[in-house]
Parts: sequence; C-alpha cells; structure tokens
Amino acid sequence: MCPTALSGILVTTIYVIGLPVKKKPRFLGMGLDSVLILAVYLASLHAFYSVR
Repeated sequence: MCPTALSGILVTTIYVIGLPVKKKPRFLGMGLDSVLILAVYLASLHAFYSVR
C-alpha cells in the first residue's frame, strides 16, 4: 500500500475515534487526537522527503 494512502487512513482513523470523546484540551490547547495528528503529519512529511 502506498505510504500516502496509509497516512491518510491513519489520520482519518484517529479523528473518527476522537470524535465521540469530548475532553478538555491537554497540550498547548489541543486534545490528544490533534497532537497525534500533528505527530503523524510530521512523521509522514519526514518520510516523504527522506525517500525523495
């Protein structure tokens, strides 16, 4: 499977799981799901540029 599709599926899965969970922001005004999305985004950017 293509890494781009895999990161998209992972981001979508994290947000779908995080939607029903309503908690107070924990880290820099963001919830846990947003922190995980940022980590996945940065990791995928690193992976895409290192392959290039």
